[in-house]
Amino acid sequence: MASIKLEESVLNKSTLSLKEQIKIQGTSLHFFTEESRLRKFLSKIEHSKWFSKAIVFSIIVSTLILILESPMYDPESTFIRVMEYLNAAMTFVFIIEATVKIIVYGFIFNGESSYLQNIGNVMDFFVLIFSILGLFTFWGDAEFIKIMRLLRVLRPLSMVSRDPGMKTVIQSLGHAIPEIGNLLLVSIMILSLFSILGTIFFQGLFYHCHKDNIPNQIKIQTKWECIDHGGEWINKDSNFDNVLAGLLTMFEIITTEGWIEIMWAGVDATS
Repeated sequence: MASIKLEESVLNKSTLSLKEQIKIQGTSLHFFTEESRLRKFLSKIEHSKWFSKAIVFSIIVSTLILILESPMYDPESTFIRVMEYLNAAMTFVFIIEATVKIIVYGFIFNGESSYLQNIGNVMDFFVLIFSILGLFTFWGDAEFIKIMRLLRVLRPLSMVSRDPGMKTVIQSLGHAIPEIGNLLLVSIMILSLFSILGTIFFQGLFYHCHKDNIPNQIKIQTKWECIDHGGEWINKDSNFDNVLAGLLTMFEIITTEGWIEIMWAGVDATS
């Protein structure tokens, strides 16, 4: 008997929590009241597991479409046409999702639960608008249409608001930003010290002779020898002429890209 009562109490609590979860507030779009049958029906659909799984599946398919797109394919090929039809179908699914949520929660002026009061929904809504505009072809290949289609890459980010694990990771990264900022300041200070040191030793010494018009047999060591033989005395793009230029040069060195050229420029440093 005790176990039966315990199960009944758990069932009642779960039922109560479900009712609280799908509680409808205010008047949506100044038309759908709390007693609206359509709004109640859409609220049950929006809170159902299959609806959430269908949206996640659509996001995955949309992401795969973005991955498979390539400017190398023939625009008139069957593959591109299939991708366009799939993209249109996924956009239609996201239109249904936005419509259901807007009717259930209200658009923007229905309290804190309104559709556009949620940051994730705001991003989804703007990506949806750009996706809809990108479906129209009467603009041709206008640049702003290409940009709108490009913004579809933001769609996979909507997975963050649907996956508690991913949301936890993003929140952890957000909390770590202040500490990352402190680490960045320390790194800049260290690079600045080496930049000042490099400026002291190599200021104005990374110039070299551009000798396309000078025979290889002639050895050039100074600026005036370079100019006298018809060469051009130019500076390296990466140099230590001032602290800011030295800071950029130090950043290039720590990325391990182009550091060999900078090293030889230091070896060949001459006035």
